[in-house]
Amino acid sequence: MAELHPKWLSVEANPEVMAKLAQQLGLVSGWEFKDVLGLDGHVLTDKPISACGLLFVYPSKYESHRSSRGAAEDPDGLLFVKYPSRGAGATLALIHTLANADVTLDPGSSLNRFLCAAKDLNPSERGSLLENDKAIQAAHETCAKQGQSQPLAPGKDPDLHYIAFVSARGKLWELDGCKDTPLAHGPTNEATLVKDASHVCRDIISHQPGDIRFSAVALCKN
Repeated sequence: MAELHPKWLSVEANPEVMAKLAQQLGLVSGWEFKDVLGLDGHVLTDKPISACGLLFVYPSKYESHRSSRGAAEDPDGLLFVKYPSRGAGATLALIHTLANADVTLDPGSSLNRFLCAAKDLNPSERGSLLENDKAIQAAHETCAKQGQSQPLAPGKDPDLHYIAFVSARGKLWELDGCKDTPLAHGPTNEATLVKDASHVCRDIISHQPGDIRFSAVALCKN
């Protein structure tokens, strides 16, 4: 993969920051972000979470150990963007979620303008478009300065990687801008998305059970 340009600050993965970022990008009210505190199957069975998207964050060094990799597919109508820059992961995962879930965006918002411009581009071209979108980058940087942790300077590698899971056309899709295409992980719907995605998340977590740098945030109707 080509070297990523160190232009973006890292963003903390917590519901408050994600909600603020989504609002600045143009998400219309009626939605909330929730921490998924337990990814164990029995926890999600006892307390199911209905969601249209899930953002999962994990140390990038565990990516090579995954066994649950899904099937590479490139379906029509699913918006997919290649990573434009180190540090842009939170915003890209959020864009992947909002662009492919059944949500309403402000027609005049920065994200809606980006999606209209990106519609007929390929994933790499969309990444370049995002890299040069000043309004989205400004929203990203504003939210990078919020949360409980100190933001890293542009270009500093937090060793954390964001991916998004969404439900579309009856399937669970993993959207990771470092890959060439979306990955399909079998059937799902909004009622079971978090539980179905948890199998992929647990596979990643299982390779380092002592590492606590994993988090998951779900986008839910409020």
